[in-house]
Amino acid sequence: MLNDILKNINNIKDFYNIIDKINNIDILDDKKDWILNKRILCKNFLLKVLYERKKTLKIQDNPKFNLQLFLSKKLIRDNRLIDILEKYPNINRNIGKIPKVFFKNIPRDKHKEYALKIYELFSNYSLILNYDFSLEPNNEDYWPCKDGELAQKLSKLLKQKISINYVGHGCNGNGFKINIDNKNYFYKVFYLYNTDENIFDQHGINAEVPFAYYANKKGRIGQFAKFYFGRIASKHEKDCFLITEFIDKKQCNTKKNKLSIDYLTINADEKRKISNSINDKIVDFGGLIESNIQELKNAEIRKFIRIILKHINYKFDDSIFEATWEINENNLNSLKKYVNKKGNYNSYQESINIIQTQIHNIPPEIIDLLKNINSNTKPIKIIDTLLPKHLFTNNLNSLLNNIKHYNIKIKTSQNAQINSLGYIILDLNNNKICVCRYNTNNEIQEIRIEEISNGKINQLIKLTQTEILQCPIKDFKNLL
Repeated sequence: MLNDILKNINNIKDFYNIIDKINNIDILDDKKDWILNKRILCKNFLLKVLYERKKTLKIQDNPKFNLQLFLSKKLIRDNRLIDILEKYPNINRNIGKIPKVFFKNIPRDKHKEYALKIYELFSNYSLILNYDFSLEPNNEDYWPCKDGELAQKLSKLLKQKISINYVGHGCNGNGFKINIDNKNYFYKVFYLYNTDENIFDQHGINAEVPFAYYANKKGRIGQFAKFYFGRIASKHEKDCFLITEFIDKKQCNTKKNKLSIDYLTINADEKRKISNSINDKIVDFGGLIESNIQELKNAEIRKFIRIILKHINYKFDDSIFEATWEINENNLNSLKKYVNKKGNYNSYQESINIIQTQIHNIPPEIIDLLKNINSNTKPIKIIDTLLPKHLFTNNLNSLLNNIKHYNIKIKTSQNAQINSLGYIILDLNNNKICVCRYNTNNEIQEIRIEEISNGKINQLIKLTQTEILQCPIKDFKNLL
């Protein structure tokens, strides 16, 4: 049957019609709500065979369009990238540069030839390693991971020992650690059949590779994980992947406190996810956004902002929501010297205005000092309390989000609460305390909301695990 299908592909239109039919094959079991590995593997196999068939087709294309150059200049989202790739169906979808360590044992005049082979191997295995590895081996839908098989083929191709191991997964793909010549890289393949329309624009196969490339071109140094190379998916061809630096988590006793205003960042919801950043570097490029402040497109203003923030000593104690802001004598003299040397006071003042609007609760005294840097200014130190004004909400889901975002983590020692973790938020504006307790499996056990009045604590609400599960959108308005 497959041979009959291949015989009937005579042009690119026939090819894409068949691809669409395969992509539309249902992969969900009526009795289950998860994606079945075996059905994904069958679809991936068919796609791989068809991609090989495409190479024999004659496709007219405009070779002058440079996709990589185009993506380095613009943040492309929505359907624009899909439209471009449909307009140029034979365009080179490979993006980035393969690290030199891959070519350690390859003659220099063969690098270009071997680079194409490396891209093809990683692309082919993006259609083999993109299924669910969380199943147990005795599950009927379990399929063993073939990361070792890819490692063997790369080792043979590049004439050096390479290891590749599965390290975990997220909402949009699986991650693998590549070790080559004692250097580590991160290989991500994407789930191809996610039907959530909200993900299409911000995450996954059509967004994260171009986002990673653009972020490395336009973001500040050290803000994002270094992107090396990858392949972008088109509407029909899903053989895509990305390879970035692999960042090992470091155990740090103290948090780094940084003030920053970035032209590029990820949206607030993505920032709250702990797994999206490792050692202060953004490692997941989904949700990348550009600032809507036009002035930040000015390189001089961006540099002024970085220099100014560098001269503000900032420390935040999240156990009591206390912030310390300081511009000491050395900071003051150094900043004065820099501003006077540059001499562009309009750009400097514009930078201060942006800092004032973008840095949450920056004290007005700090702003006044910065604006009047050449006046008779003196070093300054301010201790401030930074508590959000509306931690409490009528909606349970919103309250839980607030607890996770603005929290003091506590570990109980009471006999009844051994092996229990908790989060507590303090609303000093309304004299309320909310405690949310979890077990070691991160399952909610209890929520209590209490009010402090005349030195006493009055319990307003207590919800058990059963009540929380039964009332996921409980209304608190009559109680709070």
